[in-house]
Amino acid sequence: MDKLEYSYLDGLALAEKVKAGEVTMGELSALALAGIVELNPDLNGVIEVYDDALEGIEKIIPANVAFPGVPTLVKDFPSKKGRKAEFGSEFSKGFIATQNMGFYDRMCDAGIVTLGRTTSSEHGLAATIETRLYGSTHNPWDLTRTTSGSSGGAAAMVAAGVVPFAQASDGGGSIRNPAACCGLVGLKPSRGRVSAAPYSNAPLGGIATGFMLTRSVRDCAALLDIMAGSYVGDFYEIPVPAQPFINEVVSPSKTLDIALVCDSWSGLPVDSQILAATQKTASFLEAQGHRIHMASPDFDYAEYLRAQKLIWCAHLYHSIRDMSGYLNRTPGPDNLQTTTLAAYERGRTIRAEEYLWSMAVYEKITRQVSTFLSQYDAMITPTACILPEVLGSYDPDIANASVDVLFDQLAPRESFTSLFNATGHPAVSLPLAMSREGLPIGVQVIANFADEASLFQIAAACEQEYQWHLRKPPIHYSNFN
Repeated sequence: MDKLEYSYLDGLALAEKVKAGEVTMGELSALALAGIVELNPDLNGVIEVYDDALEGIEKIIPANVAFPGVPTLVKDFPSKKGRKAEFGSEFSKGFIATQNMGFYDRMCDAGIVTLGRTTSSEHGLAATIETRLYGSTHNPWDLTRTTSGSSGGAAAMVAAGVVPFAQASDGGGSIRNPAACCGLVGLKPSRGRVSAAPYSNAPLGGIATGFMLTRSVRDCAALLDIMAGSYVGDFYEIPVPAQPFINEVVSPSKTLDIALVCDSWSGLPVDSQILAATQKTASFLEAQGHRIHMASPDFDYAEYLRAQKLIWCAHLYHSIRDMSGYLNRTPGPDNLQTTTLAAYERGRTIRAEEYLWSMAVYEKITRQVSTFLSQYDAMITPTACILPEVLGSYDPDIANASVDVLFDQLAPRESFTSLFNATGHPAVSLPLAMSREGLPIGVQVIANFADEASLFQIAAACEQEYQWHLRKPPIHYSNFN
């Protein structure tokens, strides 16, 4: 197999090549490692390659699993016991994960080989990867542009054809926004679908989840089949799907009622090209026989934003405080970017009554949004208000930072995405258009709680129509000799 073929095939296609004896597991990983060597100097999406990643894979991994020997990368957050997880931060430099994440074990059981870790914004806060620890991660569609964050390193390497999919996480849009910026499929599953065991069901009080960034809808579905499911001791369990998600990657068989939202809940304007792409998606689905309704959930965005700030700051403080004891290191201006430090310091002052108020707001808004969405099969929105911005447009290390400054920087990216972290609904960003500047545009589709099936059906119809697999960025593995 040459790198041209490798870089265009999705994970399931690579797996079939292995099962057919057309390529070995070791050859797949060798191709991915060569891609990292060639492209990472431009993209800066990989912070570490594991020297021992390939030891014995031909003997350890059976050929009859879903993804035998298919290579991937994990985000710079804890996943594998004994591996570094530095959260994109000088403060956390040298931190070692103490346990395997449950989803990581499931990835390994499916034959997936983890070759290294990708860049993240500091502690997952900023919607761009511009850190003191490893600098800026660049978008393969335009090296002057951001990949967004916090899973931007993963997005860069998948979009550039280095790996077919990569592990990511989403606490406010950190899977969906990198997907939108880099032309990928980015699913945030329903709350609890992918457990964060052994740590919790879902981190950040239930608003964050781990999953993957992919190029194809079918890879996304197959990976969710592998990674989904509860563990003994989970605080709650989500309803299991009626059938494997991979079986849902077909166009909808019934007429759907779909709500279309074009105005951001934050009040920020939406780029005209993004708005046009969202409306065109609705028109396509309407032409397929589905019913489109101009309708939006009604909730108090200002109250929601205040609660969001409290929840994020409280959990960040708790995380950094615990890490401080483990590392015997004091957080401060020398090792934390200014916006991260501002959030940490605010978290230190949050009273129990404030935190409980914020969780009550989230519960109220979840009921309001769920009641609205229950009238429809799905909802369509832009993924973000803006196209991938030039690196340096938003500074996570800005002078005189505050929590308000941090969230003002997040707003152009999270105005449509973060709500569904609060409510727990599944949401996916699909690469449904290209801008005049040659940049990907993502459109977000949201479904009712635990109904990823509807998302996969809509995504399958869109994938067949828009054929995004035929696009490739200027910085792509197949372009390098």
